[in-house]
Amino acid sequence: MNERQPRAIYLALRFGMLAVALLAAGLLGPRTFAPLHTDDAIALTVCLVLFVALLRINVPLLSGAYLRRRHLEPGRMTLELPVSLAVLIMYGPIAAAAINLIGYPLAVPADGRSRLMRRVLDGGAEAFLWVCVGLLRPHVQASVTPALSLPSFATFLAFYTVCILAFLSAIWIPLRALARRSPILPRLWRQLARDTRLFAFVLLTVSWGYVATMVWTRAGIALGLVTFAPLPFLATALRALHNHHLELHRLRLARDAVQAMLRTRDPLPQMNSLLASLHTPAAEETLQIYAAISADDRLSALATIGPIPDAEQLEHVRLALIELQRGDRPSSTQRTRSHTLAAYAVRGSGEHLLGALIVHRPPRTASLLPARRFAQAASELAPLLRDFRSIAATQNAASMDALTGLPNRRTIMEHLRERIEYVSVGNPCAVLVLDIDHFKAINDTLGHQAGDQCLRAVGAIIARNIRGQDRAGRIGGEEFVVMMPDTNSEMARTVGERLRAAIESTGVHHANGDPVTASIGIAVASVSDTVDSLLARADRALYQAKRQGRNRVIEIGA
Repeated sequence: MNERQPRAIYLALRFGMLAVALLAAGLLGPRTFAPLHTDDAIALTVCLVLFVALLRINVPLLSGAYLRRRHLEPGRMTLELPVSLAVLIMYGPIAAAAINLIGYPLAVPADGRSRLMRRVLDGGAEAFLWVCVGLLRPHVQASVTPALSLPSFATFLAFYTVCILAFLSAIWIPLRALARRSPILPRLWRQLARDTRLFAFVLLTVSWGYVATMVWTRAGIALGLVTFAPLPFLATALRALHNHHLELHRLRLARDAVQAMLRTRDPLPQMNSLLASLHTPAAEETLQIYAAISADDRLSALATIGPIPDAEQLEHVRLALIELQRGDRPSSTQRTRSHTLAAYAVRGSGEHLLGALIVHRPPRTASLLPARRFAQAASELAPLLRDFRSIAATQNAASMDALTGLPNRRTIMEHLRERIEYVSVGNPCAVLVLDIDHFKAINDTLGHQAGDQCLRAVGAIIARNIRGQDRAGRIGGEEFVVMMPDTNSEMARTVGERLRAAIESTGVHHANGDPVTASIGIAVASVSDTVDSLLARADRALYQAKRQGRNRVIEIGA
């Protein structure tokens, strides 16, 4: 199966669910809506307006893992499920499907992130769920007409909870696996099975739908609709609470980074975590911190999270930074057909530009976070960047390799030991050991100055071709190590091949004109690995690459 087939299957299934829902609504809609009275039409209109309003308010549920690991994306949900359930019980599955088919396209988020076709397809998937539920309802009589009794509530809760979770596991999770074009279905199922927040959320919203339906049937339409009134306020309050938690979280990260610098440790993990607290993977964003980390005050990328910017994006970063340096503007925006770039200035007390927070995103999209959040995060970076260069200069002698500018052996081993402690089944880490082929021949034939130039070139290539959260270091002679957190075997091989090809085409040659190449060994850490066992496996892979002819990437599994 080629790369395009999973995507084609994914789109076919999404459009298929939409077509089924539209067909059911078209065929059965007249029979559902014809008998309704004026008050029913008003009630359905109010439900549609409320449905659209609730879809516009994302409710981020902050997980404990997010606070502990500081790089996970918090789950986002919406509170429209009680409205759909009430409409389903009172007017039937076609009415609930129609609410979703109409409501999703109308629910343009305040942040502008969701595209129309995506909303249409999401509405089709929800409508398909209610059409399927409508086929099953007659077989569970208590779920059709709720009664004021504990058995009726238990049956209602069990039936709709099982239907929703079955839809997620049997349809939505496989669709996500197809959309990602990778064999991650078992892992997604395990994540769903362990997601207690999702289970609690479904139970609470289904229970709310039961209460609303009971009030509606026993006290009338008006009071039934009143039971939905707290939902928008609850969603807004939960979102505000989440934002408050994130602000406190970012302040702690800034404090941790300053303390790390004062203890002569690496502050970059905290800076990467600060970026992660602002990052939304689903939005396809790239966030970067630029700072003056060299004596010439030139701003360079200090930390990056998200897809690596291409040459065109980097050129627009340069233009945005020049614009910030020449004036006192708090931000600068660059737009092209392929992306939108926003740069938020990080300034000291004297309005001197210390750096910038850069946000890359696809065109015509916006982040889930408003611009003021990025501006506030940029201001929180000021104390970190103000003293970063002076503190980093005092650390370089002890922690950096003077020739390549990469961390030395002691520093990279310390990073690796710290990272291995957090390896788990869903939190992998890969290590690449890179050795320059026939390096001794360069020193013998061209001299040690040429050898030093070769090492500097290879170090620069490694630094340019790894992600912001990765760590690379020179561990001796012509040998380098790259540590890649949250990286599986396939991703590690991709990066290894990119490094190998970049070194071969760097323009550094042997005396006979052959290009300088490198052999790379890869090992992915398991939960039982130590630093020594992981590096030993990567070394064996490196030696195997040497024996097979050099200039290649080899991996040895656990």
